[in-house]
Amino acid sequence: MILTIDPGIDDTGWALWEPEGDASTLQAAIQRLHSSGTFSTNPRQSLTNRCGELAGHFEWVCTQYQVRDVHIEIPAYAGSYTGGKERFKGVAKLLMATGAITGGCSIGGSDVHTIRASGAPKEQEHAILASVMGKNLPKGPRGGKLEDQWDAIWLGLRVISS
Repeated sequence: MILTIDPGIDDTGWALWEPEGDASTLQAAIQRLHSSGTFSTNPRQSLTNRCGELAGHFEWVCTQYQVRDVHIEIPAYAGSYTGGKERFKGVAKLLMATGAITGGCSIGGSDVHTIRASGAPKEQEHAILASVMGKNLPKGPRGGKLEDQWDAIWLGLRVISS
């Protein structure tokens, strides 16, 4: 299995893919999607506990599904965070979560690879994904918890189609 991850300290999207199959088009590649979802942590917990929880979730997934390769998106410093110190504080938390997830996957026996964000506007990616999946992302702040899941699916399409 192949696992793709859009990391986050609050919500982390993931998508699990069949390693073999047609990926000549996005429509064909989406057929290789085994399952997807979001792991969420409690913001009232300490950052240490939240990172430990993420590591445990992904160690379990990698062990349970015998994940061979993990592809995790590395956050950009110039992301959609507010400016100045708050942006760097947010990115630092995200990098801590990314490290915890990477550690959990490694303990689970998977090879972990990093991938850079595509740089395309999220709205554009979500519109393409909606046409491929035949459904739209729910409206509202960040599309509910599904936005992170959709980002992990999009990342997976990039990985298996390359």
